[in-house]
Amino acid sequence: GDSIKDPEFYIRSDLTNLKSGAAEAAFNYPNPFNPRKQSTTIVFFNSGSKATVKIYSITGGLVRNLKQTPQESGSVEVEWDGKNGRGRIVKNGVYVAVIKANGKRIMVKIAVVK
Repeated sequence: GDSIKDPEFYIRSDLTNLKSGAAEAAFNYPNPFNPRKQSTTIVFFNSGSKATVKIYSITGGLVRNLKQTPQESGSVEVEWDGKNGRGRIVKNGVYVAVIKANGKRIMVKIAVVK
């Protein structure tokens, strides 16, 4: 889990190196994840605008409203514990994190496997 944050193990490329030119880039790790054992971290770049992160089911139903950030600038990390708005662990499947930041809408697919 912590090794992905260690620069020694981090692969540098245009996809993983988030900077201002990559305002539409976002990813999460680990993916897939087991919410009974861990959470997943959603990472995106914010140029200083207000940002929201919401989790939806693959059919479009709102599962959880994760975060509304103040005007942060730089790489932003938001953690999802795999629970819905009622505090229950979600079912196995694919979920979509919808990030609204920088005047854009970015989507990240997240797989939940227990």
